Amino acid sequence: MVKMIPKRIHCMSEIKRGDHLSVNRKGLYDHHFLTLENGTKGHKFLKVIHYSGNMSDYSSALTFGTVKEENIQIDPDREIITAIYYEKEPGDTECYFDDPETVITRAMDRRGEKEYSPTRNNCEHFVTWCFLGEEICKQLDESTWKKILAYLVEKLDPMNVVMIGGKIALQRLNKQLKF
Repeated sequence: MVKMIPKRIHCMSEIKRGDHLSVNRKGLYDHHFLTLENGTKGHKFLKVIHYSGNMSDYSSALTFGTVKEENIQIDPDREIITAIYYEKEPGDTECYFDDPETVITRAMDRRGEKEYSPTRNNCEHFVTWCFLGEEICKQLDESTWKKILAYLVEKLDPMNVVMIGGKIALQRLNKQLKF
């Protein structure tokens, strides 16, 4: 078993190559990514690899995404940025997170992947798999689903958002769409 220990980032210079970072997005969810370079004080851009989608198009953002490298803008003075550190339990020999270069290599091997799923293969699943060889998403609990449901109901008109067994199923109401 592995402990995931969050630590708030206050300055870009705290960020190291191979860090697992998350940035809170609109109070709704945390976007997770793996850093490909050290942060530099005073700079707001960071090269990362992550599951990236077009978050301005809310309907498609839930159904697609691509693992890719890109420069993203983050600002510890304006956003909640958290580093996730992993700690082995006594006797644990299966953890991959000791070597940042191995973690980055594992991430790079998945570049171009288009298997995004908000419940089974999202940005947090991707980054924890790179570290642990296991897909884990701590933010997918009941309170998260309630926030997502409220957000989707507000933003996705004419979408009908239905909560089923703690998971969200989207049903399009617009009969002009042929699905």
